[in-house]
Amino acid sequence: MVDKGKAKKGYVKTQTVVMAVFLAFAAGFFSGIVLTIFKSGGTRPQAVDAKTAAAMDEARQRKEQIVQLETLTEQNPQDAEAWTRLGHAYFDDDHPEKAIAAYRKSLAIRPGNAEVWTDLGVMYRRNRQPDEAIQAFERAVQINPEHEIAWFNKGVVLIHDLEKMNAGLQAWRAVLDINPMARAPNGQTVEELVRHFEEHE
Repeated sequence: MVDKGKAKKGYVKTQTVVMAVFLAFAAGFFSGIVLTIFKSGGTRPQAVDAKTAAAMDEARQRKEQIVQLETLTEQNPQDAEAWTRLGHAYFDDDHPEKAIAAYRKSLAIRPGNAEVWTDLGVMYRRNRQPDEAIQAFERAVQINPEHEIAWFNKGVVLIHDLEKMNAGLQAWRAVLDINPMARAPNGQTVEELVRHFEEHE
């Protein structure tokens, strides 16, 4: 798996994106999915400390990367890839407004990047701008009609945020037209999701 702190050229966050979007959706809306959380008794303090230290180190590295990318984009304002990487860094650091600004800078230079449009849509959704999220996902599928993640995310936002069930199911059916075996991040098939909502509509 690609280290999110050290993005390679062309790397996009859409795999992580779908998980973030879908889990928020599933937790608040889809009662048919059972999310089991295991609570471990007697966890060793050193294990917790090691986990905390790793998280702190990752956060520090992310902050350093943001500073480096901010400098890079300032020095090279026409570098679309640098703007995309900065958007990813803000994405990871939970700064959706800054990520949106960075992704839009990238798209102003290279507007035909469906992956960045998809990531922009997720950041709009996280920033509680569902209409803008839908517009970004629609732009992504205009560029690449077979972009499964954009179609899937569009369905999530339509169903969960905008309460447009029929339109959301239509987006998910588009996923199935592309890939009949498509699955959500939790392993649920998209076909099962569509069938569930059709039955409970």
